[in-house]
Amino acid sequence: MISTEKLFIQGIEALEAENYAEAEKKLKKVARSKADQSKKAQIILAALSLKEECENLLRKLDNAGG
Repeated sequence: MISTEKLFIQGIEALEAENYAEAEKKLKKVARSKADQSKKAQIILAALSLKEECENLLRKLDNAGG
């Protein structure tokens, strides 16, 4: 699997060579990869936030009961 950075460089090189179809193909792959990474990051942040909220609720329950 080719890295996102290499795809980006190849896309720029294709633009410079005026090979627009190839440039578009490579740069679209970069964009999709970055979007996927962003979605994963958002899911992880949401999960961490939920975990923190659950821990706070458990702490409140412990304090109320004891």
